[in-house]
Amino acid sequence: MIKDVTKKGAVMKYFVMIIMAFVYSVQADFIAQYKMGDDIYKFYYKDDNHTKLRSNGDICENGELYKIGKKIYSVSFANGELVVMNLSKLKSFMDLMGAQNEIDTQDIQTITDEYDITKTRQSKMIGNIKAYKWILTAKDGSADEITLYVTNNHDAVKVTKAMIEMFSAFSPDTDSSIIEIEKGYVVVVGDGMELLDLKASDVPSSTYKLPTKHSRIAKQCKKKVSQAFEKKEHNSVQPAPPTTQEIQKSVDMFKALF
Repeated sequence: MIKDVTKKGAVMKYFVMIIMAFVYSVQADFIAQYKMGDDIYKFYYKDDNHTKLRSNGDICENGELYKIGKKIYSVSFANGELVVMNLSKLKSFMDLMGAQNEIDTQDIQTITDEYDITKTRQSKMIGNIKAYKWILTAKDGSADEITLYVTNNHDAVKVTKAMIEMFSAFSPDTDSSIIEIEKGYVVVVGDGMELLDLKASDVPSSTYKLPTKHSRIAKQCKKKVSQAFEKKEHNSVQPAPPTTQEIQKSVDMFKALF
């Protein structure tokens, strides 16, 4: 009897492990697109330790940001040459120099310190996410109002918070309350930022690996600069060959010297 119970327990534990492994293996990443000002950015999210941010523009010109573990890296290309910087080290250097101490945490104002929040019943779909219209009214008596759309969608909250944490990791004055306006609610439209799309997607694990100088993108950017340089050289204004009359005139001037 005891052997049977033990055997059943072992079998049960085995099936639980299989189910957990299956769930983990099919768990998709998320890709979110945000409009910030005039630019559109794509944010890749696997988990809190594997994220990437890039603009929809030319990667050779705009580069990317990576979060791998607890470290933040910037990837850029200077004249086609790959440049990878550990921004976490840069932040540590800034802390060492006292840059972060210039900001007194007691002086940082949160949204609720400065505004009253009116939660309307209006909602609409933004980037395939249901969002709610909230109105912020300034407490200083100026009657200034800000209209925001927020969501408590679990995936949107998780991904958006991860993106703002990427910025705050090397920018000490980035306040998470700008995005998470209330616990469990993040802004999807407001203050120059708009969520355009959020979807689950299967992306290769290499998405979150830093490129090397031998990687395809590094070679492409180097080749692009080389081609641009060759084109510029080819299209540069070359002096026109001398005419027959000009050659004869030079010859006559030369003869006149003797």
